[in-house]
Parts: sequence; structure tokens; C-alpha cells
Amino acid sequence: MWRTIRISAGLVICLIGIFGCVYSIRVAKAQRLYFQVEYGTLTNATPTVIESTCATAYDLYSHNYKLSARASRTLWHLASSSKTDQKQNIVDQVELWCDRGLAENKYDLSLRYRKAELIYLSSASDAADYWKEFVDWQYWSSQNLSFLVRYYARAGRLVEATEILSLLKGHPDYTKASSFLRKAWAKEMNF
Repeated sequence: MWRTIRISAGLVICLIGIFGCVYSIRVAKAQRLYFQVEYGTLTNATPTVIESTCATAYDLYSHNYKLSARASRTLWHLASSSKTDQKQNIVDQVELWCDRGLAENKYDLSLRYRKAELIYLSSASDAADYWKEFVDWQYWSSQNLSFLVRYYARAGRLVEATEILSLLKGHPDYTKASSFLRKAWAKEMNF
């Protein structure tokens, strides 16, 4: 009886060890692919190559939100410099990678900012509301408040932008945010 229990326990431990080895190999391969995109040979690759490499890494190990952040950042920069016919496809890929990363870590600053920029493409007011939700959680960052001033100004919500700007007095981000708000006020006054 004890012998059967020991043999069964040994088999379970061996199976867990085999699973752990296979899992760690998959994670190592995914990390290698991430490293190639982030620092290696694929830093200046085409959007298709970057997306396919990141997709392969994601299939191997889907819990690396930094991979999603890097893919979305790289593809976002490529979208801003691409032709009109390719731009929408790349923007769709950026949104996919943002959503994947935010599913793993909903508080990552770069993913949240990229998602707000994506929302801004369709609605400035919705982007401001999305960023306000993030600032409500991470209110202590002057950079986040500066971005909120920018989103409010873009949305034409200048009174709210002015209120948030008053919270930035004494911070290095105040100058940049106030400059952005002044331009929005000037634009508003010209109409």
C-alpha cells in the first residue's frame, strides 16, 4: 500500500517537473523574441515582422505585458510615419496590443497613454474621460495631470483644463501644460 502511494506521488512530482521545464522553455523563447524586438535585430523591422514576432512571443507566453507595450509603441511610431492605406491596419494592431497588455496590467502608464491616444482618434472627449479615470487612480503624478490638461484642452473642455492646471503650479510639467492650454484658449478666442 505505501509503495503504491510513494510511486503515485513520485509520478505526480515528475509530471509537475516536466510541466515546469516545458513552461520555462516556452517563457525563455518568448523572452528571447521580446529581446530581439526591444533591443536586438528587429528594432527597425517592418510592422509585419514586428507584429508577427510579437504574436509568436505572445502565443508562447501571454503574461508579458511589457511585450504588448513594446509592440504597441513600435507600431504606433510606424503608424504615424506610414502611408494612409497602411495606417489603419497598423492602428488596429496597436489597439490589439494595448488591449492585450492592459488585460495583464491595467495600470501600466505607457499602455494607458497609448490607449488614450487611440481613443482620441475617434473622440477627444472620450479620451479625456478615459485619462481622467486613470488620473483618479494615480493622481500624484504631475505628468499624468499634465496629460489630463492636454486632453481636456483638445476636447474643448477648457474650464476643466484650467482647474487641473492649477494643481500643477510649482511642478516642472506646469510650463508645458500651460503652454498647451494657452494655445487652446487662443484657438477658442479666434472663433
